[in-house]
Amino acid sequence: MLDHCAFNGDADGLCARQQLRLAGELDPNVQLVSGVKRDIALLGRHGPWRNAPAWAHLS
Repeated sequence: MLDHCAFNGDADGLCARQQLRLAGELDPNVQLVSGVKRDIALLGRHGPWRNAPAWAHLS
């Protein structure tokens, strides 16, 4: 189970977050992280992603 989800702060990232919420795919306890557009260091500054490998779930 995911406990953190990161989204870009641009329109695509914000729309993706909203679509997951509307579809009921996000647990209410999931911590959402987003930043400004093109924030390439976003994951490096937040919690469990700091110095950890990143992965993406595509479906």
